[in-house]
Amino acid sequence: PIVLSHRIDEASPLWSVSPTDLITEKFEIILTMEGTTPETGNNIQVRTSYLPSEILWGYKFEHSCVRFNREIGKYEVTFDTLNTMVKDNTPCLSPKSYEEQKKKEAPDTPISSTPVNSSPAIQKTFLPNPGTRIRLINYPAKLIE
Repeated sequence: PIVLSHRIDEASPLWSVSPTDLITEKFEIILTMEGTTPETGNNIQVRTSYLPSEILWGYKFEHSCVRFNREIGKYEVTFDTLNTMVKDNTPCLSPKSYEEQKKKEAPDTPISSTPVNSSPAIQKTFLPNPGTRIRLINYPAKLIE
């Protein structure tokens, strides 16, 4: 399985979004992924969207639905944990506020915008090709890319 994530840094439209914004703001995150299936060469496009009420701050997917069975020498997929969420230690403030707080605490130390042991969505970026786009739409009609 492919795990896509979006690095939330100064260039991200999510840089100043906080847990409070998920309750008070009206926006929609639209994810479009385009690619080619290697077996057939056919183009594929997948689109999905997320509303603030569908985003769980401080949680991540368990990512344990695929495992290697040594007895039979094959990978097995179980759907039992497909949507399992586990709590992580993502700070309860926007990445921008987190960065500013860290600068105040240690002004001469280089700062990573990634909290230790935080969600992989903050730690890693896997955007495999230019066809992958993440768009944040603020209602009524403001588009940020």
